[in-house]
Amino acid sequence: MKILLVTHRFPPSIGGMENQCYELYQGLKKNFNVELYKMPEKANHLWWLLQLGKNLQKHLRKNNDITHVYFNDGLIATAAAAVKKTSTVHTMATIHGLDIVYPASIYQKKIINNLNANIDSVISVSTATAEECISRGVNPEKVFIVPNGVDLSLKDIKPEKSFPALVEEYKLPDLKNKKIIISIGRAVRRKGFSWFLEKVLPLLGSEYYYIMIGPPQKKLFLFRILSAVLPEYLKRLIELSGVGMDQIRIKKLLKRNDIKAKASHIGKIPFKDLVLFAKNSSVFIMPNIHIEGDAEGFGLVALEAVMNGTIPVVADIEGITEAIKDGKNGFYAKSRDASDWVAKFNEITGPDFKRKNFIAKSIKFTENNFSWSKMVEGYSRIILK
Repeated sequence: MKILLVTHRFPPSIGGMENQCYELYQGLKKNFNVELYKMPEKANHLWWLLQLGKNLQKHLRKNNDITHVYFNDGLIATAAAAVKKTSTVHTMATIHGLDIVYPASIYQKKIINNLNANIDSVISVSTATAEECISRGVNPEKVFIVPNGVDLSLKDIKPEKSFPALVEEYKLPDLKNKKIIISIGRAVRRKGFSWFLEKVLPLLGSEYYYIMIGPPQKKLFLFRILSAVLPEYLKRLIELSGVGMDQIRIKKLLKRNDIKAKASHIGKIPFKDLVLFAKNSSVFIMPNIHIEGDAEGFGLVALEAVMNGTIPVVADIEGITEAIKDGKNGFYAKSRDASDWVAKFNEITGPDFKRKNFIAKSIKFTENNFSWSKMVEGYSRIILK
């Protein structure tokens, strides 16, 4: 049995899907023969996707010992049509959220037809995502739910440098005695980063400082033009491929007088630095907002924040609520309700909140309910069916 794992999201890129794919690859290798087929780091994303089906056909003809082909999201799983034309391999695909809810009628027809005709096992990262698949017409008999896990060893990582040295390295202001808020990820609109900057941060006291971590887009001029002229469904299609269109709004907001002294976007950073920021922050946020035709399938980065010893405050919507349980390993705030977010911050960073006790309880809850080994076991059972 040999598995070809196909992905366009893999470290060193930052994100929940990248981490999930890496851990799945590492876990499956322990019991199966697994070959990684990933998009080269500097490849043209669109061209790689357009050529994927044809290239996989060539690869399978040269490697006829492959028995399973796994696609790490619904977008690249469309290449399964080409795979099925030339091979009898068992095809599998993980559905994360946006890849099933993207609203363009042509895309919906194509993705549903493809999942039914060419994918043998459809794996959803949450119950919410599985329900989206089934409600759109995916055969429920082929839908499985395997939640993502988290690296439980994160809590044991020892920093290689001091936090003041890290602050100086990234040219941040003096953060001594500040209540640090962090977020991690691409600036896609559903993440709500620009909403938080505009609606919540100005209402918080000067003791708070917000650090955004994640890859900024380098061609903002082009995206600014596209944002102005493209219809909404095409903007979503661009975001489906991983482009952070919300970066345009974020860059503008960071110049505002009531925001620029309280926030920074430091871009893509090494993992060891990301961990050190997390371990020294007061709150990790996922301020997601509902965007028609988009969805958050899971909240993996929030689980990582838990294991790094900080407290997640997350929007009470979509698959995030399957990773974070209110009062157990984090807290909910009402999506798009700035006053509720402010109240939650004041509560959990206030003098009466037993922070150390909650963090210890939060880590224990996460260890008992989420792990990469459990996720790999779930995928292994599907492979062996």
